[in-house]
Order: sequence, then structure tokens, then C-alpha cells
Amino acid sequence: MQKESNSHILFTYPEHLPKEYGMKVHDELNVEGLNLEIVEEGPKIWASLEWAVPGLIAAYLAKPYFESFLKEMGKDHYNVLKNWIKKTSSNSRLIRTTTLTSKGATDKIDKGDTQSKAFSLYVQTHEGRMVKLLFDESLDDGIWNEHLDLMLDWAIQNHENYPNDELTARTSGLLEDPRFSYYAVMSKEGIDWTFYDDHGLINLMRAKKDAE
Repeated sequence: MQKESNSHILFTYPEHLPKEYGMKVHDELNVEGLNLEIVEEGPKIWASLEWAVPGLIAAYLAKPYFESFLKEMGKDHYNVLKNWIKKTSSNSRLIRTTTLTSKGATDKIDKGDTQSKAFSLYVQTHEGRMVKLLFDESLDDGIWNEHLDLMLDWAIQNHENYPNDELTARTSGLLEDPRFSYYAVMSKEGIDWTFYDDHGLINLMRAKKDAE
């Protein structure tokens, strides 16, 4: 998603799904005043870490959603959006994905990786940084939902109270290069999130590989 996009929410899905799928998303989320952009995407090749690649289905909650739309509309739509995200993330468990690599590079696939490749959620911060939320398929829907409640509340607080908010505090010390995203990983020990920048993500992947 372009950082200067005027969209409040961008939703992308693979072109091989029926067009009715995008229409259904529109009907479920769209209200007067919301700039909802829905895009069909063809297959892509990514030169990136697995966790950095968007899921087949991806939703981007942009800065204007939090800073203008919610202020004007109140938080009624926010509850609709949260419930939609929970339903969509849960349904994404039914999607089977396969990660392909270049010939001879199959060792780059982490066979023990439980992060969903089917669904991605991105939240844009007050400073314009994208935070990709990773959905761990080893955790059940109830745990996902509690993590989502926490993160989305943090997102609203980030835009209302910046810089005195939890999301800013949690990402303090990470790389400030605006070209890169942050990555939020669900805790398996309790309802919490751990944040990484690109360098931190690379180091984490190396540590996991060395431990195998």
C-alpha cells in the first residue's frame, strides 16, 4: 500500500477467487464516508523473507482511517471492522498455501513456520509506518481475537495520544527507516505482541535456523 494513499482501508485478494468475494467484502465493510479500496491481484514473485510477504488475502488499515474517518463517524464502524477481521482471519485457516522458491533454494523455507501465509493485516501508525500482524496458526481463534482486540486498541490510542501511547513505546528503538515495515508476532505465553524491524526479523530467522 502506498504510504500517501487516500484509502481508509485497502483490501487485496487473489484474482482466481470469484468477483463476488470482493463484492461481499464491500457490502460488509462499506459505509458512507469510507474510502474502501478493493483490489484483485495476480500471482507475484517476492524477493523477501517469508514473514514479510503479504498473505494471499490482505487488509491494510491506513492512517486516514484512524485520524479522520473514525473521528467523524465515531467508533461504530470500528466494531464492525474488528468483527470482520476476526471472521476473515478465522476463515483463512481453510486456505491452503504453498511456498515456492528458486531451484536449489528449498532450504530457505522454514518447515516449522506456523505463521499464516493466507491472511495478513497491516496497521499504519501515526508516523506512517506499516505494522504487519502475523497470525500464528498454532494458536486458536480465541487467542487470535484477544491479540487483535489489544493491537487495534493500541492503534487507535497511537493516533489519538501519540507519542504517549503503547504502540510507540513498543516500537521505540526499532529501525526508523520508513521504507521498511515492522512485524508484530503473537505471544504464545499470554496475550501480548513482540515487535521486530527487518534486521530483527533476519536475526530471528537465523537463530531459528541455527537451532534446527
